[in-house]
Amino acid sequence: MGILVDEQTRVVVQGITGREGRFHTQACMAYGANVVAGVTPGRGGQTVEETVPVFDTMEQAVAETGANVSLIFVPAPSAMDAVVEAAEAGIPLVVCISEGVPVLDTIRVAEYLKTSSTRLIGPNCPGLINPGASCKVVLIGEIGGSMEQEAAEYIKAEFTKPVCALVVGATAPPGKRMGHAGAMITGESATVEAKVNALRDAGAVIIPTPADIGVTAQSLMAATI
Repeated sequence: MGILVDEQTRVVVQGITGREGRFHTQACMAYGANVVAGVTPGRGGQTVEETVPVFDTMEQAVAETGANVSLIFVPAPSAMDAVVEAAEAGIPLVVCISEGVPVLDTIRVAEYLKTSSTRLIGPNCPGLINPGASCKVVLIGEIGGSMEQEAAEYIKAEFTKPVCALVVGATAPPGKRMGHAGAMITGESATVEAKVNALRDAGAVIIPTPADIGVTAQSLMAATI
């Protein structure tokens, strides 16, 4: 996957006038994101963070500012409508932060996007960042499923950057759902031990606890610079 965002990316925030939208717009701009517009129906003409114009529709925002990435902070019931609006406005990349989006809504939009050039990251996404070329990878996994083993296979086969990995859920009892669907030990391959072994065999440095993420990543960087 190539670089998805950089300092030239022109970001439009859908739901910018809401509490979460305002807060994260401020944080993104402080980090260096080039936020050029916001969209909230009925709030067109307002300004956020003194310099970011608000529009009623995505079509207006894209036409006026040339925005090419959308960041969505729209409440869950309307989040997928916001994705479709962004796609119809010609936005090539949509990052949907909204959580609690109905599964069927997501399925329908995913099917719709198969006919579109728009790529969707999310929903229930923490966002994305373009790190420096020297950065290493911290992989966070959990009990349940097989994605950590799949990641281990990819790391072993073709991933070249150093990886450190944390797998959480060591104290979770088998068969008990922990927080969300999928985070549940349903077999030997779903345990922390199985996932840690797979990642270690692939060459990843294992992070023992969440408190050790920073120290382990820093040590890995120092060892590979």
